[in-house]
Amino acid sequence: REGMRKALEGLPTVEKPPIEEKETVHRLDLLLPRLQAAREDHELPAVIHVLYELAKGGAFADLPSESRERLRLHPAFTTLLPRLAPDGAADRLPAQAAYQLTVTLLAAFGASRHTHEVLTRLIGRVLPEMGALTPEQVAGLFAGMARAGVLGEDPGPVERLLVWYLGVMPDVNDDDVVALFRVLAEAPAATAKVDLQLLEGVLQACNDQFPIMSTTSLVSVLVHLAR
Repeated sequence: REGMRKALEGLPTVEKPPIEEKETVHRLDLLLPRLQAAREDHELPAVIHVLYELAKGGAFADLPSESRERLRLHPAFTTLLPRLAPDGAADRLPAQAAYQLTVTLLAAFGASRHTHEVLTRLIGRVLPEMGALTPEQVAGLFAGMARAGVLGEDPGPVERLLVWYLGVMPDVNDDDVVALFRVLAEAPAATAKVDLQLLEGVLQACNDQFPIMSTTSLVSVLVHLAR
């Protein structure tokens, strides 16, 4: 049951109850002076990490659309996002900071038209350096992207993910394998266009993992295959 629940969720599981909008706004208010004081690009990752911890703690979970719109207009976001625009800091962020901000924006706003351009640039920054991320981070990132519809019909990012999985396959755990199939199920248009040889190679590598996986994880894989 636990494996099924994890498999059907996008971002890594948060055990705490969601934070109320008022509390989220209060925390963003506290963060704003730090953000305004971060004059240089190299000072942004520390602020981004605080936003990421907010997202992991459930600050943006289960919010109605009107709440998300109010948060989008919070000075913390209206101060940060323009700095990541074309020719901005997005291309110069370290891979970890770009990953953390991507996950935060996906959790807070999904594939909003207001954040689409920044997300595209951040994802372009993260993908070439996936080696700097843990398997759990990569899986969570792609699951969030797939769920938000960011992947669209472009097979490129999914193929890059499959190549990455082939490289780390002997060292992945059950959750990582389940997460791969979750991404494939949630991005069917992109998955349908990936190179078949590459897909077959990954499926064969997964097949070697199946005998040592738990029953709940195997059931989760079957759920995603059925989708």
